[in-house]
Amino acid sequence: MSLTDRTQQVAYNGRLSPVSLLVFGVPQWSVLGPLLYVVYTAELDYVVARHQICLHQYADDGQIYVSCMASRSSLSYVVDRFADCLYDVDSWLKASRLQLLNASTRSSQQLQRLNIPHVNILSTRVDVIDTARDLGVIIDSQVSLSAQVVALSRSGYFQLRQLRPIIRSSLTMEADDSASICRLDYFNSLLYGISGSPLQRLQLVKNAAARLVGS
Repeated sequence: MSLTDRTQQVAYNGRLSPVSLLVFGVPQWSVLGPLLYVVYTAELDYVVARHQICLHQYADDGQIYVSCMASRSSLSYVVDRFADCLYDVDSWLKASRLQLLNASTRSSQQLQRLNIPHVNILSTRVDVIDTARDLGVIIDSQVSLSAQVVALSRSGYFQLRQLRPIIRSSLTMEADDSASICRLDYFNSLLYGISGSPLQRLQLVKNAAARLVGS
């Protein structure tokens, strides 16, 4: 698959657009896509590090983390530093033909203790939320993972209900058990040390899957 001399043309309503030469990007589904994206955005880590803020990148997703003590003075300082960082990140992204998704900025946990409903960062209002989803894991403000356990239990039971009407075969039983294990084992190391009640809820899902397979 060539990366040079590529063209594109749009077909719509029986008509074709003029042929355009592609000078950027790689072919869709190319194995070079993820690799080249990481190389292309490698400099972003240095942009964030200048503000002494952490950046976590996973595939094409980048998340900036910052924390502070639960006081208004600490919050004001961190918000200003975070805003300066986002300004530099936004400038770098625009120069690199990328875009910052302001809609996905929904930070701030445990600010309810300070009676702060939202914070303003640049031109974006960031609402205070009780839970946040990070790479499929729901983290609550108390870091108890209770919301994650509830979500796992709900999705597990839903999947079991979807499989119940299917005529059971050895393949179906294997898929049922594998799907349940995959869902419950996703980031299961985070569940280490939590109280027994949430773990019991997950065990009930496994018990329900075993009854469905064995019936």
